[in-house]
Amino acid sequence: MAPPLRLGIAGLGTVGTGLIRLLDAHAERFRATLGRDITVTAVSARNRHKDRGISIDRFRWVDNPVELAADPGIDVFVELIGGENGIAAEAVEAALRAGKHVVTANKALLARHGVRLARLAEERGIALNFEAAVAGGIPVIKTIREALLGNEISRVYGILNGTCNYILTTMQEEGRPFAEVLKEAQERVQQLNEALAKLQVQLAQEKELEAKARQAEVSRGSWAFGPCSCFSCSQIGGLIVVGPFSLWQSVFRTFC
Repeated sequence: MAPPLRLGIAGLGTVGTGLIRLLDAHAERFRATLGRDITVTAVSARNRHKDRGISIDRFRWVDNPVELAADPGIDVFVELIGGENGIAAEAVEAALRAGKHVVTANKALLARHGVRLARLAEERGIALNFEAAVAGGIPVIKTIREALLGNEISRVYGILNGTCNYILTTMQEEGRPFAEVLKEAQERVQQLNEALAKLQVQLAQEKELEAKARQAEVSRGSWAFGPCSCFSCSQIGGLIVVGPFSLWQSVFRTFC
């Protein structure tokens, strides 16, 4: 059997602890499928003693995520800290410069620094994987890169809708009626769609768009916007985004 794949995880919130639970639950299947173990070697977070519902005592603790990123004892650095700048950006760049493969679920980071980080990964001949940061983990990038490789795709359509998640979550957690939460969501629609703007930038990063993307988060000159016609999205500010596939090809070539 091949040596284990050693992970260093920075960020032990909902996603980080969920990842550890999944690795524990499916360890045998991963071993049988991959021919090697996937092990968490070290972890890093802001608070070592926080109750996370799982024990992290079995993992080596590293106070500084940047130090973990370049740790010789890991093969893959998993960044689940969040935020477009600061420690998350520093740690990812440190990992790439140290020759570590990187997996991230950080939309904001990729929207702001994705092109630069992808170029650095390409120079080092290592992977910068971000499937978890796109479309809620739906494997759209892998599908286009591999399953649809023989297809000629001229453009990509998608409905990007952040308010739907907000409405459903609030109704479930607070037991409030749809009409009340809908009205609240409509009042906050601009704030709620900021995450979607970052996703659009992330998918459209291209040299000629970089300046516009940095200025306005979304380049409306190269993307066509229109209201979604389905009932749910039209009620809560859904948006159809259409982009020329040449932009996507650049993203997949650069990142994948």
